[in-house]
Amino acid sequence: MEDDSQGKHKASDVRSRSALLTVALFAGICLGFMGAERVYLYNHGGAVATGGLMRSRVARSLGSKPANELERVLREVAPTGEVMIAISNMNLIHSESLTLWIQSLQRLPFKNWMVVAIDEQLRDYCKEKGINHYYRPVVIPGTQANTGDNHAISAMKFEILEEFLQLGWDVLLRYCSGRKVQVG
Repeated sequence: MEDDSQGKHKASDVRSRSALLTVALFAGICLGFMGAERVYLYNHGGAVATGGLMRSRVARSLGSKPANELERVLREVAPTGEVMIAISNMNLIHSESLTLWIQSLQRLPFKNWMVVAIDEQLRDYCKEKGINHYYRPVVIPGTQANTGDNHAISAMKFEILEEFLQLGWDVLLRYCSGRKVQVG
């Protein structure tokens, strides 16, 4: 009978250790996230003054003349080397998808975002409304012609994104769809 009680005791010990290890694991993960967040915020707060988050390539280029119009705009909009972009044409203003994104960002305290306007109509709209933008006209290749605006532009986004990355900026690309979402 003693063996049964020891077996039950061992099982109880295993469950207790397992629960303790699980709690320790989750506590470690939470503390890790909190620590990482504090380090990020500490460095980000000093990024403009000290260059804490600037990528070395971006930091080195800030003292020289911009290589092109895109770099000039990026230095103005995102001097820390991080930018959020939406690549679009005027169709997404009409569908209100891009309009909602812009309005949401305008309410936030950070300004390192911009619209990459791929047609003149959106460029003019952004100028008129004072929206951070870069005009980058695209020529849709014959293989993408007649596939619909969104499909043709999707193929071009990677080429445009590469231009940002080659200049040394970190980019968060916002996917904009022309589809309206209906609730109800």
